Parts: sequence; structure tokens; C-alpha cells
Amino acid sequence: MERGQTVLHPNENRYIARIHLAREILLSRLENPPTLLELAQIVGVSDACGGLRLRTLRRGFQELFSTTVFGYLSSIRTQQAEQLLREGKLSVAEVANLSGYSQQGHFAAAFKRKFGITPREYLSGKRNILAS
Repeated sequence: MERGQTVLHPNENRYIARIHLAREILLSRLENPPTLLELAQIVGVSDACGGLRLRTLRRGFQELFSTTVFGYLSSIRTQQAEQLLREGKLSVAEVANLSGYSQQGHFAAAFKRKFGITPREYLSGKRNILAS
């Protein structure tokens, strides 16, 4: 897709509404999100439903929210994890599971990418770095 090229016509509100619905579904299912194909089928944008193609869901999501579907999901999960860690009541493993990460290593890597420190460092008091 060329820079500045619009995937969705501005008047195609039904497609825009479907992409917004996809975002709401992701938010409601952070612990166990659907695959991209499942998400397209749920919101009615897959070829099987006679709607948009999967590629259009990906590109429309990028256009509307300035990130990929996976990027959005990862961002929301790490924000939620940071909030849970800030409360200080749960272990890193518990926060990882509640945030939808089945593998603690993937959680730690995503958290460090977003915040620049590991979840353990965050818990041990280095979170003050984030505030400055």
C-alpha cells in the first residue's frame, strides 16, 4: 500500500463500524483473543461472510488506529500489566497470565519493549525511571 492511500472509502461506515467492533472484541477477550481469521469471521469481514477480505481488516485497522491488530493487542496487554504491577499485589507470573500471556518470557520481552525495563525490575522499584 502506498503512503497516503486510503483502504476504506470514508463513506463506508459499515466497514469502519466492523473494524471498531473488532477492536472492542479484542478488548473484551484480552486473555484469550481470537485469531485474525476468527476475528474477521466474527465481525463479518471475511470472504466466507461475503464482506471484506482479511487483508482489508488488517489495513483498515492500521488506518483507523495507527497500529496493527497484533500491535494494538500487545499495547493494551502491556498497559494492563503495568497497572497490575503498579498495584503490587500480584507476582510477575500472575500478571503475565491475567494479561493474556501464556509464556512469561514473551510477557517480559513485550513489557521491556514498551517500558524499557523488565517486569521484575519494575516490581523491584525501578519503576521510578518510568515516571521521570
